[in-house]
Amino acid sequence: MNSVSLTDLFSGSGKRPILFDGAVGSLLMQLENAESHILWSSSLLFTQPNEVYQLHKDYISAGADVITTNTFRTNPVAVARSGVAHQFSHLVGQAVELAREAAKSNSVLIAGSNPPAEESYQRARTLNFSRLQSNHIAHIDALMEAGVDFVINETISHLDEIRLINSYCSSKNIPYIVSLFFTDEGRILSGESIEDVLEEIADYNPLAVGFNCMKPSIFRKHVAELDLPKNWGFYLNCGLGDYTDAVIRESISPLVYRSFIESFMELNPVFIGGCCGSTPDHIREIRKLFDA
Repeated sequence: MNSVSLTDLFSGSGKRPILFDGAVGSLLMQLENAESHILWSSSLLFTQPNEVYQLHKDYISAGADVITTNTFRTNPVAVARSGVAHQFSHLVGQAVELAREAAKSNSVLIAGSNPPAEESYQRARTLNFSRLQSNHIAHIDALMEAGVDFVINETISHLDEIRLINSYCSSKNIPYIVSLFFTDEGRILSGESIEDVLEEIADYNPLAVGFNCMKPSIFRKHVAELDLPKNWGFYLNCGLGDYTDAVIRESISPLVYRSFIESFMELNPVFIGGCCGSTPDHIREIRKLFDA
């Protein structure tokens, strides 16, 4: 896959969608079996790096074309609030290196995970724009410098962050995906409709637009009504419990998730994967669908 340009790869001209991995953070948190921490699964970069490496290997064995770094909470705001701001570069570098080591000798791309600056489902903004901007620029730059193939901005649901990420990545020619979270009402957390957000993003040049970290039922309720861009994709929750739970365990089986995905293939997504609650077995079933 690395011999093909990223733009061509995400153009939608392939025989099948690009297969992303599944949950990273929610699976690693099961290993800790701990209360929610500001660093979330990134804390395992200190305590259990071999488990992070092995999870990447498991997704590659399951047939993933793309693995995602365990950096959902290594961004500057999170590490500062955790009291380990001095470890920022180390954490990002180690997470990317673990993914790169796992991907060795495999034609697998590495997506650098860039999360919302604050809590993923926090509606009220507490950071000023300058802090928000510096957080995303520093984290995106660190991921690219560490050697990811592209940045996937995940679970983004505030218009200020959407604009900031698109503007910065586009102006610096950084290959990126912006993946949105929306509510049961079909709106992002800052209140705008998905339609309006997609219109905003159309002014920029992401590799693709995604949707993630929502229940399949919420996704199904809204996505068929949208004017989707050509290069779009999704990776949804297969887990039981509230989005803010520290540990999210599987509740949608691999076969049920495969059936759900099959029902959306006619909308021509360019990439598909799994989010919280999914496992390598979910990705293995999707790969069977693609290879059938």
